[in-house]
Amino acid sequence: MSAPRLLLMLLCGATTAAHAGTFLKFGGQPDSLVVHPDGYTGSGATLNVSVCLNPSLPPNGGIAQAEQSIRNVVAEYNRFQGKLGNVLVNPAPASDFEGVMLHEIGHCIGMDHPTYGPSEVGSGSPMLYFANAGNGPNGVKNTDDGTDNVRATRDDVRSDDVNFNWFRNNVNDPFQALPAVIDRTNHSILTSNLPAGHNYVEVSTAFDPCESSVNSSGLRGQARTQNTMFPVICGNNLLRELARDDVRLLRIARAGVDGTQGTSDDYTTTLTYAGQTSNCDIVIGFSDSTGFAQCNVSATIGGGLGADAAITSGTITARLSVNWHFNQVDTTGSAVGPTISANSPASGSTTAMAGGTIGAQVTRNITFTVSGGSGAGTTDLLCQVNSGTVAINSGGNQQNIPVGGSTSAVVARFTLTASAQAGQIGCTATPDGGSVANFTYNFTAPAGTPPSSCTGGRIMKSGFENTGDIACP
Repeated sequence: MSAPRLLLMLLCGATTAAHAGTFLKFGGQPDSLVVHPDGYTGSGATLNVSVCLNPSLPPNGGIAQAEQSIRNVVAEYNRFQGKLGNVLVNPAPASDFEGVMLHEIGHCIGMDHPTYGPSEVGSGSPMLYFANAGNGPNGVKNTDDGTDNVRATRDDVRSDDVNFNWFRNNVNDPFQALPAVIDRTNHSILTSNLPAGHNYVEVSTAFDPCESSVNSSGLRGQARTQNTMFPVICGNNLLRELARDDVRLLRIARAGVDGTQGTSDDYTTTLTYAGQTSNCDIVIGFSDSTGFAQCNVSATIGGGLGADAAITSGTITARLSVNWHFNQVDTTGSAVGPTISANSPASGSTTAMAGGTIGAQVTRNITFTVSGGSGAGTTDLLCQVNSGTVAINSGGNQQNIPVGGSTSAVVARFTLTASAQAGQIGCTATPDGGSVANFTYNFTAPAGTPPSSCTGGRIMKSGFENTGDIACP
């Protein structure tokens, strides 16, 4: 096998200095700064962000060869799904232009690197690829990869480093299917909101074969998955689809300046390819005056944005002399995941479970039907407890269903106590290229009855000289 190849992803701020973080950082702004795409003013809207290729700065061989890759990237952001297994083998020796543009456009709509890259700590630094963070009171970066010896995972020891990565409170799992609600009420950068036993935020990585110690996907037994905004692409890999954490970050921003999903300041974003022009929101060109690739951005802060920021312009420059591979396969109308529908019980219903003795478990299966979809499309199904004392049996709460596949039953469970109980389970189905569907299920369980003082028909007199049984009283 050929030696691993690295493609460096560089970011430069045109009007303000951009620092490390999952949202872009601008000088003097707080670590929790949320950055929105061009056009957001603090009011709910559909933002139309145009992307174009500058005909005055074409690649070698002409500008037209780059157009299909840009159309594909625009379509991927508009699908806005995020998936497991977005890292594939690169069969070509050239640098994949489409994957690089997926990353750079991410910068131009507000996202930054989830880990340290060469632009943060320098090439060859032992701090490379640890989760992105600021220096704490001790004034230095602390990078210890813990007992698993994998960087940017939950057992890293980072001392007083100030985390920049947003994660779901008390979960910290970049591979988990995305919940129905993603905003600043249930996501945080504060390490005090990590689950018990977690030292630091975990990032989805699959950087092998370039660096085997940066592979949280392999550590967790997941399909090879990596954040699009990871600062370096291993040249042996293709990465042309968003990961779940890329979508998570953008959804935190889309909840608006109040940080709460479902209110009037929420927005959606639609990218469009504006063709060969320099008159658009994100202008792409080629020049040997740049490094490998970079996005220069400017932003505004304040006014209707409150403490947030919004991009006002973005310019991407790719190095002209790089041996680029321009993908010509049209993926703008690619695979669609199957539709998941509630079967039994009905969504929104209330189901009373049977009674029993205190300590007994009572259960009810939640089942779904699967229909439609196309190609290699899949649908993520995530079920979780919304409220109450109901539980979900292990293994049944997260599934990935292919076209023609089926779901496993999700098992709702109560452990009976001396009091009546109630709870709600919520499920979210997220198909590739389709519409998200949400389901809710309410369950009740009666108070349990006290167990008999003698639970068996016979009691063994073990431990006595005269062994034998006595009848249960």
